Amino acid sequence: MAFLFFAIVNDLIFAYNILMVLMWILLLVGCAYSWLIIYSLYLELADLTKLEDLAHLRMGTMASIHGSTNPSIAGSRPTTPYTTVSTIH
Repeated sequence: MAFLFFAIVNDLIFAYNILMVLMWILLLVGCAYSWLIIYSLYLELADLTKLEDLAHLRMGTMASIHGSTNPSIAGSRPTTPYTTVSTIH
């Protein structure tokens, strides 16, 4: 650690070396920030995938409860006197 400190301090006499140290620090901070953003997006996508899987499981469970998986002619909406689909067979 001391070797690294003295290597940086002794070389900071010239403007080029100062600029290089500052640019490397900025690049390292930017890289760490980019990884944090990518990881947060990964976590959000994983949560959405879990929610989607749970929704598919729930729809499958609800369909099996109703006995038949064949959709009715009128669909799942309640019928009104003004529907165009006849529900009387």
